[in-house]
Formats: sequence, structure tokens, C-alpha cells
Amino acid sequence: MTDPESIDEDWTHRLVVLPHETDRDTDAGTTYNDRLVRAENALLDVLLTYGSEIHLLVWADELAERAPRVLQAIDRDFERVSESERRWSSEYGTEYRFDLEEATLDIDCVFGERTDDGQSRRYDFKQILVRSGDEWLYYSVPDEIHERYVNLGALGAGDSTTDVERVESVLEEALSSIPGTYLFSRADAVSWETDGDRYAIQPGRGAIDLRVSREDGNDRVYDLARVEAVTVDRSNDVLGLRWRRPKASASLGQLSERIGRHPGPPVRVQFADGETFESVTDALRRLSSRCGYDVRIS
Repeated sequence: MTDPESIDEDWTHRLVVLPHETDRDTDAGTTYNDRLVRAENALLDVLLTYGSEIHLLVWADELAERAPRVLQAIDRDFERVSESERRWSSEYGTEYRFDLEEATLDIDCVFGERTDDGQSRRYDFKQILVRSGDEWLYYSVPDEIHERYVNLGALGAGDSTTDVERVESVLEEALSSIPGTYLFSRADAVSWETDGDRYAIQPGRGAIDLRVSREDGNDRVYDLARVEAVTVDRSNDVLGLRWRRPKASASLGQLSERIGRHPGPPVRVQFADGETFESVTDALRRLSSRCGYDVRIS
């Protein structure tokens, strides 16, 4: 089994699919599940060409009932992993393996955008792991919307001549036609401290979040989609943030904020040095552009 700590340490990118309620999905004919599946398939379609093997962990009984054709394709194309060679415990499902160096996987047969009921692709596929030699290249837990990781560092290891930046561009292009999808780069996962509080920009559950860990222990998480405008004051290393008010359909935490029971999001952020200030400003510009946020940065 891939070490969770290795995943956390080694990922270079994470797939983020923004939810419908943000009003940024212009393709009204698709559901959120559809976009999650399409986005992951788009990444797999690229990454499998660089992988040496792919492992699947599935609920075979559930697939047999809800998507029998998918299970038939897996049984036909993959080999079941023996107990002695399993990466995951047998209590978590049936494990399969496909050697990508011996044959080409027909991704549509196994990872088709729609299964028999439209749900099995997310809920009966428990884990997906693509390896490149001794390194993991892609890992996901399909029924967890925020657990989709890419490790492009695996392609630049050893004597590899792979152009990692080119692969990154190809992945971004593959996602470009799918509304509300974003390949979050670890370079944009910036964090800093101000007046005893710790701030971090990071991918959350279907959103890009600003997490504030306050000195008094009252930690809060804010969806950056709510940022309406950013004022850049380079002479003082200060960012001013104007936030949209939570909607009536917002989470309980946001509604508590709306009626004043919880502190609102930060409106003025002071930085200790110009380098951190510039790195955060650049990250906000990239996120605003790539995620389609309607944010004015001046």
C-alpha cells in the first residue's frame, strides 16, 4: 500500500473540481459527479502513458450488481492480485493490477464516464494507484472529492529525460474543456504567519481554501471563491480582501459568520516581508485566473 505520508510529502499537484453552487459551472448539462469522473479520466488518459502499472481497489460485489459490464472489463483486462502481493488489505475490497509496459489499457472500457447507474465509478472504485517504476505517479480515493493527487516528481527521477513542465501543460490542457476543474500546483500552497496567526492557501473539499489558524484556537476556513476584490499595497506589504457575503444556502459556519456569531474572514493581511507578500499575491493571481474566480486584483 502507498504510504499516506509519502502521498502527503510527494504530491506536486492535486485535482480540484469546484462545486455547482459556486455558479462557475457553465455546462448545465453535467452533474458534479460527471465532472469529477471526466476530470480524473482526463488525467489518467495522459498519465497512463508514463506509468508502468496501475492498481485498482474495487467493491466487486457492488460492481457486479450496479455495473456488471465494468466488472467484466476489469476481470478481462486486469489480473487479480494475490494475497501475498496485495498493496491494500483484503478487507478493503478486491485488488487488480494491469501492466502498462506489456499492453495498452482501454481506458473507456474500465473508466467510462458513465457506468450502468452513473454512481459506481465514484463509489465502487475505492482506490486508484498508478506507478512509474518505484515511484507513485497518481493516487486517488474516488469517493473522496479532495483525494486526487499527482506526483510529477516521479517522472523527473533518476536518468529520466521526461519534460515534466510539458507533461504539466498537457494535463492542464486536458482539463481545459471541463468546467470548474483545476490542477492545483504545490507551488500555490503558500503559508505564512502574521501576528501569531497562521494562514495557508490549500485545496479543500471541492474548493480552494484560505485556512486561518488563530492564536486563540478559533481556527476558520474560508472559500477563496468568496473573494470579490484584492487591493495590493506593495509599499506596506499589505493585502486588502473584500469578501462576498455568504448566501442563504451557505454552510452552518458561514451562516454563523453572517449573523456575527463567528469572526468573519480577514479583510487586511499584513506580511512580515516582501518576498512572502509577493508569493501570496502571485498565487492569488494564478488561482483567480485558472479557477475562473471573478476577482479584481489592483
